[in-house]
Amino acid sequence: MKTNYLKGVLHSFVCCDSILPVEDSITMTVDDENHHNTNITTETSFLNHVECVPYRTDYYEPAFVRQHEFGSIFFSRISCTFPDNKFQFPRPIGTNDTKISSAGWYQCCKTGPALPPYVQDTAAFRIEIYTYLVIYTIAAIASLLVVIGLLIPLLIQLKNGSYKRAASGRNRGQGQKLSFSTYNLYVMYLAIPDLCYLLFFISGVGRAIHQTHSSNWWVSFGVIAVAYATANLSINAIVCHQLLLMLRNSHCEQRTAPPSLTRVNLQCGAVYVYSVKVSCFLALVPVWNSL
Repeated sequence: MKTNYLKGVLHSFVCCDSILPVEDSITMTVDDENHHNTNITTETSFLNHVECVPYRTDYYEPAFVRQHEFGSIFFSRISCTFPDNKFQFPRPIGTNDTKISSAGWYQCCKTGPALPPYVQDTAAFRIEIYTYLVIYTIAAIASLLVVIGLLIPLLIQLKNGSYKRAASGRNRGQGQKLSFSTYNLYVMYLAIPDLCYLLFFISGVGRAIHQTHSSNWWVSFGVIAVAYATANLSINAIVCHQLLLMLRNSHCEQRTAPPSLTRVNLQCGAVYVYSVKVSCFLALVPVWNSL
């Protein structure tokens, strides 16, 4: 297949080893500048006569993966994405081959068997995938420890009835045991989306190792990434607002009472609900456009 740009317009054509029968053609009569009539017959049914095509999307994106470039393997899998699923099976170019070419080329065919989504017998794949696995696992454990470490003291105080809103006046006793600060809850609510995002990404790395990746996972990954970013930015905005109040009161030589437990829970709960709605809305936009 050949794809190029001529006068700003995308032109594509396919070179075949035999003449295709004209079953479904269009005949047009075009008048040129000298008023000469020209008949143009356009073949439109060649896809019905070919088993495979050298591109992987309806936009003629080449069927190619970067199997030796560290940093781009996980996000560049072997796939064939067509709306009608006509050419849904990625296969090697050679008839007797069982793997893609050394340069990373493959083809999308009507029948299988299909290639696995990743080329695992390269050093770049092992380095990239297991680096992701180690780093994201450490980050997930750290986020889990933050959530547990901040939640346990609050639960203990709520259970034994010793929790009360942190005192903010100057008359706070020197020997009085400090109660749980609700400012810590903002940190905990920030760590929860981090933990969910990290766990889902780790599941994707595991799918890559076991060659069970699918397009549905990438759709879910996009939805979760939008929800994660929305929740993270929104809670950080609330934290910035609380810091602004503290700075203003500090400038006026006034103490700032921390927000109540109910207020923090309602704020962060509303942020979570809003984030889920935003991600679901963006996920449904392509479905609405196709109707």
